[in-house]
Amino acid sequence: MTTTEGDKSGSQSQTDQSNAYRQLIIDFLCLNLDASERCIAAEDALEIALEALGPVFNLLRIVPNVNRVNITTRELAEQYRLVSSPTIRVDGAEISTEFHEGHEHDQPPAGMIVDGILKVLYSK
Repeated sequence: MTTTEGDKSGSQSQTDQSNAYRQLIIDFLCLNLDASERCIAAEDALEIALEALGPVFNLLRIVPNVNRVNITTRELAEQYRLVSSPTIRVDGAEISTEFHEGHEHDQPPAGMIVDGILKVLYSK
């Protein structure tokens, strides 16, 4: 059986699609991003969570794309539907930043962020 050039390119196209990475959009919304201790701590926890999820993202062929949005005006708050600061959204779904286990935390622990990201990934 002979393979034509057209067959090769079609097969290559399917391989390229199966090897393609998909973007995971993570929005980190915060009032006073550079000065708020709560926002700085939450951003640090987000970075730790993303680093921990690195191998999972690689296996699932996911590239996280983090948008850090400093909400500086009422218009921006309305545009992004900001209810509390900080807010983390994964592909548009807000993950809970409230963590109760005997007491309330000022910022979400990295493990809670990992859990929230995984819940969004596996709910699809």
